[in-house]
Amino acid sequence: MAYIDSMGQTLPDMDFNEALRTVLELARQNQIDELDEAFGDEGLADQAEWQSVALATVETVLEENADDLSNLFHSGAARGFPIDVVMADRGDDPTDPSSAIRIVYDMAGSVPLDVEEARVYGLEGEAIRQYQSLDVVNDLIGMHSDVIASMRGSALRH
Repeated sequence: MAYIDSMGQTLPDMDFNEALRTVLELARQNQIDELDEAFGDEGLADQAEWQSVALATVETVLEENADDLSNLFHSGAARGFPIDVVMADRGDDPTDPSSAIRIVYDMAGSVPLDVEEARVYGLEGEAIRQYQSLDVVNDLIGMHSDVIASMRGSALRH
């Protein structure tokens, strides 16, 4: 089966599990670190903790629900859900699997390689994979937030 991305390109299919793993990798690259905190405002430490908890929650969702994620219905084409559906809000609970995925998606959004720039270095395929992963996770959030919320995901939630 093929997947049609948000730019209308036909690409090899990618399941939710694979896409979420890629988005998690991208988000880790954009996490607030100690250096950012040292030179930033006081709120960065709290935001860094919020991000850390979200990353850990998504990692647990992937570990405990890989088959469930892979088996969720996928339309085969980027749906492009509105930003207010898929983007994180600072008040989101990072221990809630659905919120954690939105937080991680938001963190990952500015990290992918630029396709044109990547082409110069022979990395066009990787850049396309990164953008496809973001499209697929956009679909995951928009289509299955209710299912995700019920998944085992947070080792931190009691």
